[in-house]
Order: sequence, then C-alpha cells, then structure tokens
Amino acid sequence: MQRLTDSPTGRLVPIRDGQQAFIPNPLPRDLHMSPRIVSLLVDAASAVGTLRGVGETVPNPRLLIRQFIRREVVLSSRIEGTIASLSDVFAYEVEDQSPPGSDVAEVVNYVTALEYGIDNLKTLPSLVSAGQRDPRAAPRGGTRPRQASRTVPRGPRRPSLDRCTRVGDP
Repeated sequence: MQRLTDSPTGRLVPIRDGQQAFIPNPLPRDLHMSPRIVSLLVDAASAVGTLRGVGETVPNPRLLIRQFIRREVVLSSRIEGTIASLSDVFAYEVEDQSPPGSDVAEVVNYVTALEYGIDNLKTLPSLVSAGQRDPRAAPRGGTRPRQASRTVPRGPRRPSLDRCTRVGDP
C-alpha cells in the first residue's frame, strides 16, 4: 500500500467503508520520443506489415497464431493459480488426457473459449462500458464502485462452448 501512497503515477483516494481507490494521473497530451524509439517503432510497424502480408498468403493463418494463443493462455491462467506447461497443453490435445491432479484440462478449456471468441469476434454482441448504451444489451448494475459497471449483452446461448470439459469430468 505504501508503494501506491508514494506513487508518482497517481494517488489514493478514500471511497467508502475505509476502502481506497487508486486514481492514475492523466496521460500527457504530447509524447516526446527519442529518434531511437521512433526508429524502433518504424521497424516494428514494418515487421507487422511483413507478417500481415505473409499471413494473407497462408491458406490457414490460424497455424501462425496457434502457439501464441496457447502460450498466452498458459501464462494468463497462472494469475488464478492454474498451472500447466505449454508442452502439457500440446500433449493433452494429442492424447486427450492429463496427468492426475493437474490443471491442464482447465487450461485447454481456456484455449477453447479464446478460440471460440476469436472465431466469432464479428458476430458476438460486444460488452459496453456503463456510460455507453448498446441497444442489444440489457443494463446490469450502475456506476458506483460496489455496483456492476458493465452492460451484459442479450443474445442467444452459445451451445458450442458446451464442448468444454470441467476438470474432474470423465
């Protein structure tokens, strides 16, 4: 908490019930970049353009990003204490079984959900922040810290996620 109190990037403010919220300082209006940073950004943009061009010639671009999806899922699942290695995930996908007591099946469920989202990115209703209004969405909660601050989209149930397995299911 002391790091937040003495932070040069923002301040703590009291909210209610003795709780505090961190309010970041506004971002600067002008970004001053050194010539080296500008050069690195140009190189990065060029590399992304090259990758995009290559991706357009590949019959199945998913092959290029498949490993990155799995790596991201393995790393982000660690936030909630779900541990599996990338090689465990690949082995599970080939053999359809995981070592007893492992979190691999749960991590593979995350992969399935992420791939479903990517495949349906253009057709799924979007989540909208509380200050905005989407005519397809049903409002939930409000704008106070203890209230929900999002809008949940209305839409049909997506049964294809049923292929996810729960950890411990046969």
